[in-house]
Amino acid sequence: MLVFDTSRAAWRRVQARIHGHDHVDPVEASSYGPRTAFGVGMIHGIGAETASQVLLIAAVGGAASAGLGIPMLFAFVIGLVISNTVIVVLSATGFVASQHRTQIYLAVGILTGIFSLWIGFVFLLQAESLLPNLDNVFHFIGG
Repeated sequence: MLVFDTSRAAWRRVQARIHGHDHVDPVEASSYGPRTAFGVGMIHGIGAETASQVLLIAAVGGAASAGLGIPMLFAFVIGLVISNTVIVVLSATGFVASQHRTQIYLAVGILTGIFSLWIGFVFLLQAESLLPNLDNVFHFIGG
């Protein structure tokens, strides 16, 4: 959606230069409907869950024949649908709840962004030793 908004703003700037006068940018909120959301979801689905992933799953699972490969493919698709549904429900619940608690939502968003940048810099600077060893964490939880 940001790409569409950026493209629209760039087109307006080009038109302003061509016409020799500034175009007034209307104050508008991008309101995309269900069809647009479905289209974007399809694009993300095609880009994220590709055939190469399916082939990788079949190879890792040792599926040498269609008899084993097809059930693995169905398991992949079912797991994908379930996990995406859970993510959507949790996200929607969070967005609805955030409308009533904007201060908390803003604070959590800022903290999440800062934490994400910190983790990115840790990996960028190859300083993974600053991060906890997850093998130790999972071993502690498991037993």
